[in-house]
Amino acid sequence: MLEIKLLGKPHLEGTDVHQMRGRKSWALLGYLLLEGTAPTRSHVAEMLFPDADDPIRALRWNLTEIRRVLGSESIGSDEVVHLRLPQDCKVDVLDVVSAPWWVASAIENLDSPLLDGLDSLGSVGFDTWLLGKRRYLRRSAASSLREATLAQLGEGRPERAVATAARLVALDPYSEEDQALLIRCLSAAGDPEAASRQLAACTRLLREDLGVDPGPALMASAHLRPNPGRVLKKADVEVKLEAGKAAFSAGAFDAGLARLREAVDGARSMNDDDLTLRAWLALGSTLAHGGRAHHPEGATALLRSVGLATKLERWQDAADAKTELGWIEFMAARYGRAHRWLDEALDASNTDPGVRTRALWIRGKCWMETGYYSRSLEDLHEAAGSSKQLGDRARRAFCLSSLGRTQMLMGARQEAADTLTTAIRTGDVEGFTWTTSLPKAFLAEVYIYWGMYDEAEDLLEQSLAAARQVGDVSFETFACRAFGVLAASKKDLNGALAWLKRGYARWASEPDCEWANAFTLDALADVTSDWGLPEADRWITELETLASSTGMREFVCHSYIYRHRCGDPTALAIAKTLAPAIDNPELHHLTQLRRNAVAMQPSIATPVD
Repeated sequence: MLEIKLLGKPHLEGTDVHQMRGRKSWALLGYLLLEGTAPTRSHVAEMLFPDADDPIRALRWNLTEIRRVLGSESIGSDEVVHLRLPQDCKVDVLDVVSAPWWVASAIENLDSPLLDGLDSLGSVGFDTWLLGKRRYLRRSAASSLREATLAQLGEGRPERAVATAARLVALDPYSEEDQALLIRCLSAAGDPEAASRQLAACTRLLREDLGVDPGPALMASAHLRPNPGRVLKKADVEVKLEAGKAAFSAGAFDAGLARLREAVDGARSMNDDDLTLRAWLALGSTLAHGGRAHHPEGATALLRSVGLATKLERWQDAADAKTELGWIEFMAARYGRAHRWLDEALDASNTDPGVRTRALWIRGKCWMETGYYSRSLEDLHEAAGSSKQLGDRARRAFCLSSLGRTQMLMGARQEAADTLTTAIRTGDVEGFTWTTSLPKAFLAEVYIYWGMYDEAEDLLEQSLAAARQVGDVSFETFACRAFGVLAASKKDLNGALAWLKRGYARWASEPDCEWANAFTLDALADVTSDWGLPEADRWITELETLASSTGMREFVCHSYIYRHRCGDPTALAIAKTLAPAIDNPELHHLTQLRRNAVAMQPSIATPVD
């Protein structure tokens, strides 16, 4: 077996392997492995060999070096560079992103930087790409350790979970979510004193280094739920299970959660696998949609569900749980792990059509948010069509909303308007008005581009009201962002900043969908850079850091376009180097705009000649 090791100093391991010669050969291999697309030769040559006398010839030599090591079939002779790995080849960085937790968490040098020693190769485009991928892999490493910790907790191995959570916290000691998980593991392992010490140490770290107090989730992490005081009968558990699901459907989240937790405790005490599986799955699915604060407990329940469903050969239940795990990872912008769960759910030959539709919808959103637009359109079109066939009106409204958002971001505004209008009508006509907040906010941004300000304002008033009615943080964030875009288009700077910062603060108060935060940061960076405000650097830096660490590739490009506006002489060249890997014609248009042009679609409505 051949093993490609790119974490730390890059090298190959295996029988009779040859090491590659030249730092740029390793850089090229890393780029082809991690970018997830088949780039053109001209694009790769521009990225890695911008100063060479003959960039294409330099690229050809390095491709030959890859063929020498990986085999003659690894690289073809086409204009588009396809990398084909040998059979039985393992790549550490790919495993970090999407392998099962027991594989990813066991990788050597998990905390080592990507392609260590390959900094400053003479290409600002590659250096920027490398910095972003290092952030991305560090976040992916944390995701694999977090999943490993939750799985070990769910398997009843708290001591192992403590050790894994300690590795997780070492990656980012300032992450309150990870600190809370470690404290929870210490409590579960029967060491409340250690949990209290960890909480005190974390509190001190946050106050001394960041000047902030810990949030309520961290403060509550040292307190576990008590074990049930009495053993329930099966009939009692069945009643609690149905009552919990009914309460959640009626909007009584806390009451439903309490009944489902009691059902899980009761089912486990009876050693009834069927009942335990149904209770775990109901609890995990409920927690998956209760906000990010509930996701760690939800993921633990869902991982238990997958394991138990696999044991019982209940493949549809396993696919359902995997789809919910994909949702949790998607909301936190841990896209690699989201894809793993969703792909597994979709690969199951007997996946329920409803579960398949949901998995396609979530995966289509993942593709869009990471800049793979063609793949996004394919999944979202199929999901929208499938939801219509199933008669799932609420799901169809959401699928159309996501499809319209993708079309809007690609600059297909008329198509987007038609799709989003259908999404709104589906919700309004069928009695699912709570689904209309998102499509109304996105359609308003299309109207803003067209200069239809009054129509956009009417839609946004409705969008914000619907968001508040259902109490959805992301819906409200998107509505506030669109209000800010509207104000900016009217040249009302104060109004634009007030609305955008309101959306940013609303999301920060209860972090939910990570992309909603990035989309708002994008608008803040756009507006402040266009007006030449000193605070632009703060928003651009925050956007670029978040985008590069999560794999939101288009927002990374946007950040360098904004830096160009602010006078950075190298920024536009970096954006032009990164943009060809993203199949969005609207982005390619933006990289050709002159400095300080107000044209970031869909943020600003005025196109540039």
